[in-house]
Amino acid sequence: MVAIGISEFSFGFAFLEEQITRCRDRLRCAPILPSLREEAVKGFDAHLPTRGIDFYYQFKISDYLWYWNATYISNGTYPGPYYRFWVDSNQHRRLFRLSQHKHYTYYVAPRMRNREEFDNAFLTRTVTPRSVLVPVRDCGNIIKDTGHCITLPENSRGWEFHSESNHFESEINGEKLEIFIKESKQHWQPIDDKFAHELVGELWGLAEKTFEWKGLQYKKELEAFYHQYQKIMRRDYTDKLLMAAMISSFFFGANLILVGEKE
Repeated sequence: MVAIGISEFSFGFAFLEEQITRCRDRLRCAPILPSLREEAVKGFDAHLPTRGIDFYYQFKISDYLWYWNATYISNGTYPGPYYRFWVDSNQHRRLFRLSQHKHYTYYVAPRMRNREEFDNAFLTRTVTPRSVLVPVRDCGNIIKDTGHCITLPENSRGWEFHSESNHFESEINGEKLEIFIKESKQHWQPIDDKFAHELVGELWGLAEKTFEWKGLQYKKELEAFYHQYQKIMRRDYTDKLLMAAMISSFFFGANLILVGEKE
């Protein structure tokens, strides 16, 4: 086994930066970063699409396995090397709930064997075609709390969710991501105050339902967010989008991405 040797943050940055650069003159792919300070978002709306839709990415880092005694080679699942990333049970349950309401919710992982391949992909702007998007809604929910992972064969399509050991073909190869984004156009809406207001309300409602079974564990966090939520809903739509990003990140572990175009 080889760990690729980069962080999820580094991979996520490289993936999004490449998308923004590729689409700068056509599609607008704007990452909404919840850590942005107020002074840093001045003029932020100039970079947003005027029509688009919300995507949700959770970035993962794959391990590369090639030895004969690797679990899914030795048991016959794969004839040769494969990639694997682990899925946290509690986090997946939250993300799965989000995916039931937000169609475009994905695990995003690299198909790269080591740090050198990642460095080369970053410098040659080929991170996207060497990445894969796995639809969270297709994974199903998780009951048990341990031992869940997703594996990807090295040289062919498809993926396995090792919870119920089901095989799927619904991955989106990074090479076709731009085409897929264009196909989502049928669902695009104006990115305006109404869009932002409804988005915050929907994510907040999901967060409340998702965490009610946790009892007092998240009581303070929910109260703090609710206080901000009440103030934000009276402010500019970009502030509401940032609130939506914070809810998505904190409660669901997903990065909110707006994709679309300028009219």
